[in-house]
Amino acid sequence: VGRMPVPLREETFTWMLIVAWYVSHNVPGLSDGLAALTRTPLAAAMLKVFFNIFKTQQIVGSLELASKAVAAEDMLPKSSYFPQAIAAPVLCGFLGGCGGMFLPFDNGLKPIEAGGVWNVRASFLCSVTYFAATRICSCEPLDAKMGICLLRLAGDLFPVLRDVLLGSIFGLLYMATNVQGVQQKAPAQSEDKEQRTSRPAKKLDEKEAEEEERREKQGASRRAKKLEEKEAEEQERKEKQGKQRKPKEEKD
Repeated sequence: VGRMPVPLREETFTWMLIVAWYVSHNVPGLSDGLAALTRTPLAAAMLKVFFNIFKTQQIVGSLELASKAVAAEDMLPKSSYFPQAIAAPVLCGFLGGCGGMFLPFDNGLKPIEAGGVWNVRASFLCSVTYFAATRICSCEPLDAKMGICLLRLAGDLFPVLRDVLLGSIFGLLYMATNVQGVQQKAPAQSEDKEQRTSRPAKKLDEKEAEEEERREKQGASRRAKKLEEKEAEEQERKEKQGKQRKPKEEKD
């Protein structure tokens, strides 16, 4: 929205980030201890709380800043059909909550192609909820802010229940709009096509394996037969030599 990022505007934040990064990754002993501490259940829960407070601040800050920027814009006349901007604040709030997932920019829309990513869903739901609560329901901004923070925190702490509820809600939404159904047909068709194309290849591999096994058995049988013939010839040769020696011995 045309404003300088906070870490560049406030010098203290930049150096705090550098020191925190260095201590977390490059201090012998301390870095490993912090890594082990963050894996404990209590520390993990505390980090989730701090992370959701930070993300909530990002969402609300981006949304409110975009709303003020649109209201202050005088290059174009305001819309005659909407008393206030909706799309721009909600979009900025959404990007404030999960915009880092799209960096670097060559990632494109990969973070949302598969769907079901909680951070993306939470950013969208929290932006819409906060905007509706403050603009439509006339709730206090601080109360709405606390509400979406608790919403994000509950989703992080109870992922199984979250997935069940969101799966039901978005399932009805996709069914009503037919959006997800259109997107899911291509993978299903491609999967069926892949299975159909893989079946002849699989059969061919099995046939080649059977042919190779048959050849090995034939080769083994030939070698065994030759060995028997060689043993029989050797036995016959020894018998002939024995018969030739016997008359000589009687003559002597």
